[in-house]
Amino acid sequence: MSIHLHTTITKKANDILEELAKTYGTKSRALEKALETLLRVDKVGSCDDCAIKAKINEQTKLREALDLTSISRRNLDSLLEIALGNKTIEDFVKEQKADAKNTIETLKSSISWKPPSNFKEFLMVLEEIRNLTNMYDIPSYSEIDNIAILRPKVFKRLPVIVAFHVATILEGIGVYFDMRVMGEDIAVKMVRPEIYPLRRKEFGEFF
Repeated sequence: MSIHLHTTITKKANDILEELAKTYGTKSRALEKALETLLRVDKVGSCDDCAIKAKINEQTKLREALDLTSISRRNLDSLLEIALGNKTIEDFVKEQKADAKNTIETLKSSISWKPPSNFKEFLMVLEEIRNLTNMYDIPSYSEIDNIAILRPKVFKRLPVIVAFHVATILEGIGVYFDMRVMGEDIAVKMVRPEIYPLRRKEFGEFF
């Protein structure tokens, strides 16, 4: 049931509502989201300065400073097995699915986690995955087309490995997307839930 609310706010507050309405559709919806966020912060606190967030930021800065990427010991062993001819690249890609679970659990355990409802939130998810794995950069994106371009920092000659890793994480956290490998880059597009099964079948066959 909707309730009509009449109130007076400052021009600054109205400007903020106007800006948020671009993301959430209407001023009413933006106000509802603001109230939900305020209630959550009052109950559980903000995660901007929490220990988990601080630890993740510290690890991200360390990886960037040392030019490191997140890969398990098992995957390192698998790469050696591939070099020795004892394992195929297909076997390695399959093992990455299990390796991606750590990133999935980290994202899902975030206090502020929720599936993206617009491209801005979709891009934030890709940025969080980038920060956690340091496997790619995001050189460009288009809000009009709902597409982000990922440029692998590892496996540059085999970008499909990075694509598979990212796809596994996005699926694990319930994000609807389409994905294409274009040369050395990866195009990731946010799609509507109703068309995701078809897109999933198409890029699933590619992988």
